[in-house]
Amino acid sequence: MSDSKVVLLVEDEVILRNLQVRFLSRHGYTVIGVSNGEDALEALQKHRIDIAILDVNIGQGPSGLDILAKLKQSHPEIRTIISSGDVESVYNHNKSEQPDVYLAKPFRMEKLLNLL
Repeated sequence: MSDSKVVLLVEDEVILRNLQVRFLSRHGYTVIGVSNGEDALEALQKHRIDIAILDVNIGQGPSGLDILAKLKQSHPEIRTIISSGDVESVYNHNKSEQPDVYLAKPFRMEKLLNLL
């Protein structure tokens, strides 16, 4: 069994998600990449997640902020990173449900790696 940290990556942009999955995998992380909130919630039930990287706007279903709220309630031990180009949507959100880290888009992959 591997000691690598498991990252749940929720990103609806296919190219960006695939790039991040490959990059983080090359740096020793086990990455579960999903495109929507429903798949993210399912992954949380099936896998032991150490870190969740959540895009705020992920199309239909639960948003990144919805997933963040569920994580803070049911899995407070999971480190959370919100990724968005819209700072206000995160900072004006419920203060008890703030992410551990905010990552403004666009960002360099090295910055993401340093946050982990």
